[in-house]
Amino acid sequence: MRRMRRFMDSLPVQSQLTSELFTDEEDRVDFDAQEDSEFEVFTDDNYPHQFRVVGKKLERLVRMTNWDYFESLLRFQRILEAEGVVAELKSRGAVEGDLIMIDEFDFDFIDRKNRWMSELGLENVKPRRRPKAGEY
Repeated sequence: MRRMRRFMDSLPVQSQLTSELFTDEEDRVDFDAQEDSEFEVFTDDNYPHQFRVVGKKLERLVRMTNWDYFESLLRFQRILEAEGVVAELKSRGAVEGDLIMIDEFDFDFIDRKNRWMSELGLENVKPRRRPKAGEY
């Protein structure tokens, strides 16, 4: 028991440790910061049917995607749709087979359609907003 007491007494005071660990507030991670999801689509008349998409979040997403798995490709496509990239490309005139460039990666534009949605007449149905906790 005495050895434990000596050991506890030899440890530095907590306030000393805190001041050494967190010297600069800028170096700490801010978990409340929102990620910048803005993007721009560039085209050049000299290169028809080619579109370059530029945005920090999308470029990071492309680099982090594991292209060896089909599920990763589906996830990437869902994120592009959710972020509005697919809608923006369509509004700029992108058609199936056009070249889409994000960061150092090139893709063919594919207008993915669910055949069941069109057969059931559900292509214009908007999803419901899920209530947040406590909003019932």
